[in-house]
Amino acid sequence: MVFADEIKEEDFYLQIKLINREKSKDSNSQHYHIEVKDGEVTYHYKYNGFPFPPNRERSSKYRLSDEALSEIIQYIKDEKIDVSTEEERSTKANGVTRSVDLSLFLKLEGKTTESKISGNVRIFRAGGKIKGEIIRNKNYVNSVESLIGDLER
Repeated sequence: MVFADEIKEEDFYLQIKLINREKSKDSNSQHYHIEVKDGEVTYHYKYNGFPFPPNRERSSKYRLSDEALSEIIQYIKDEKIDVSTEEERSTKANGVTRSVDLSLFLKLEGKTTESKISGNVRIFRAGGKIKGEIIRNKNYVNSVESLIGDLER
């Protein structure tokens, strides 16, 4: 396990930009922009579409404890988020879709990771005859979404 006090704060930087979209009769999107710099987290979330929740937009800024930073770094390593990944797929499909646009930049222990993934994560309710492409890096996207959830306050 890596301990945060072993890593200088300037040796860890993370920026995540993620847009989740649902294309349906109730189309909507969720936008996330997270930055971890010098041990401080800046978190921004925005919701567009239907239905209209009362908390359409929220932001927070807080400092991570050494323990929390250590856990985040370990999670990034365990889930292989520190591996650069690129994938772009068409979002054209014949059913209801959930698609993503993910951009991730990570500096950890002198290594730089840049990932960009866009495309459909799921196509459903297409009458059993799905036409369209699904991204191959769903596990990577799921891991980043989990990390976003852990960073939300």
